[in-house]
Amino acid sequence: MHLGLLSSERLSFDPLKPILLSGPATEESTVAFSGNVVLSLGKPTKVVTISVSLKTVATTFWPEGIGARGTRLSYEKTLSEQTVQVLDASDQPKGYIQVPSGIHRFVFTFVVPNSIVETIDDVYGRVKHTVEARVTSPGISLLNSWHISKPVLVLRTYLSTGMLTNHSVQDLSRTFEKHLTALDLQLIVEKAAFSSGDLFHIRCIMQPQIKHLQLEHLDMFVIESRRFAVPEMHALRTDSAKLLFTFLTAHELDGGSLPPAAWAGLLGKQPMPIPVHDTVASRLTFASPTCVRNCHHSTTFKEILFRHHLSIHLTFSYPDYDAPQDMASMSATSTPTSSRPASPSHSPGSSAPSTPTGAEFPSSSTTWLPKKLRKQQNHGTSGAPRKRETLKFELPIDVYDCRLKEDFGRLPSYFELSSSSPAIRTPPNGKNKRAPLSRANTASSLVEPDAESASSSAAGGIEPHVFLCPCYFSFRRQVERASQVQLLPPPFSEDDSMPPLDKIPSKPPPEYVQ
Repeated sequence: MHLGLLSSERLSFDPLKPILLSGPATEESTVAFSGNVVLSLGKPTKVVTISVSLKTVATTFWPEGIGARGTRLSYEKTLSEQTVQVLDASDQPKGYIQVPSGIHRFVFTFVVPNSIVETIDDVYGRVKHTVEARVTSPGISLLNSWHISKPVLVLRTYLSTGMLTNHSVQDLSRTFEKHLTALDLQLIVEKAAFSSGDLFHIRCIMQPQIKHLQLEHLDMFVIESRRFAVPEMHALRTDSAKLLFTFLTAHELDGGSLPPAAWAGLLGKQPMPIPVHDTVASRLTFASPTCVRNCHHSTTFKEILFRHHLSIHLTFSYPDYDAPQDMASMSATSTPTSSRPASPSHSPGSSAPSTPTGAEFPSSSTTWLPKKLRKQQNHGTSGAPRKRETLKFELPIDVYDCRLKEDFGRLPSYFELSSSSPAIRTPPNGKNKRAPLSRANTASSLVEPDAESASSSAAGGIEPHVFLCPCYFSFRRQVERASQVQLLPPPFSEDDSMPPLDKIPSKPPPEYVQ
């Protein structure tokens, strides 16, 4: 019988914590990754060595075929590999040791450099980290060895270790300013980095400089550029995808005159123009693209490279008084007036004129002008044709993994160290507390915001929430189980000489008495 088939019952790992890297890959720092190898023996067993290895493998898939003949469909490359010996009995007189029956735990620790490639999972490429334990017994190593492997998640955050050492805070905001004849615009991106499914905020401050100014359309999206390469095979594939932001709500800042509900019509699929008569100062909240819609996190690995660029397009219109007067007079005299005002158009190519005085407008169905020329003529209250301009703002932006929506590097509180209840206990009415992992919270968080829910939230005043995907909940449970394994004592302990306060979990300090 091949004893390797029984290794899953005899050899296992305690729940492992994910590896969280800090800052860019060029920063010189290290992270300690530790865990326990559990060896379960039903009878005394001879053991020579117990080794644990951490391996990183990058794999790219090529359905079109690569290589000299184009017959190779995948390419695998080992990026790094570390091995530690948690037990070595080869120098013993017998060449092995007799391990008694029972459950035995062996601690291992790896020093992981910050330059390691984070976990990547895509259809055409992935980077996978695995930790493997191997137990060797005397005799033929092929028959007398047990082994087990388990995947390890490696994530990267933007919070740099060097900045924490220098007690500094990284400013991720970006500011754009435009001073034009029609308006003065200041656009502030509060944070040029986000996690998939997180809330994204921008501030728009606009001061009109001419009359009859209208906002026509606002569009914001992320361009994800993907690059897969195998230099050894001279293979290269590039593509890109457009990921849209979903508008949730808007809040008026001090000095703003535009109602927040007006932004919902401006950002919809059929935009409704907004007349601007005074200063506009609003804070807009968007729902960022999610992993459900195939949004990947930014990477630094050259062979599987994902980059993101944020694009903001703002379109406005104003009367063009420099246009030829014969064109304006011809369209004004040749178009009869209607007995009732025309309904505003909702197409992107036209804008709805403001009607503060109840003026009547010409009907577009009775004009003799060609269709293309009629779309270009957009008349306002002044009778002059309108001129449309589009401002485009672009900047590189970092997208982080959807699991990084909470700081899991904090110190555990006392109620989490309790050995009686391993689950998280959260006060029901506490503020700034994490909600328990209940079915109701999970189901409500899994609902991805769309355009209809965005318009209802803007009108009804529903507070926007972060989209929590299933992989986030899986990551959260994994971290909490791994924390309990490292903090809780073993089920039985023969050493009772240790004081109670030196054990984990310790007793909470007494309450402060005034």
